[in-house]
Amino acid sequence: MASAAASTGPPPSATVYARNLEERIQATQLIESLRELFSEYGTIIDIVAKTNLKAKGQAFIVFDTVEGAQKAIDEVQGFELFGKEMQLAFAKTRSDATVKRQGTEEDFESHKRRRLAEKGMFFTLTYSTRNALD
Repeated sequence: MASAAASTGPPPSATVYARNLEERIQATQLIESLRELFSEYGTIIDIVAKTNLKAKGQAFIVFDTVEGAQKAIDEVQGFELFGKEMQLAFAKTRSDATVKRQGTEEDFESHKRRRLAEKGMFFTLTYSTRNALD
């Protein structure tokens, strides 16, 4: 049975995007708590908790299978962690850990370059927009 998040969001992948996480929790404590909570649904390959100001309160949990990620989304959606209800969905793009596991070194380097270029483009657009407003 597909979850509501999966039917309206990105296509299923092995990476779960979690948002609405408590921002005042240290990244190491958040990662440890997420690992404990999500390990029940499959093998976790990686967890990335964002620490920069714009992305705080977000994390990516990378499973070894799409099925593990799907089960986690279905069963943990809305779970209250540190006083906030988590909102879960499949990640829009493949994680570094997934590309590294499934592709070649060349695939991984290409993935990293594309991801960094997208970040640079976002920064340029944000910076340009902010300067135009001044």
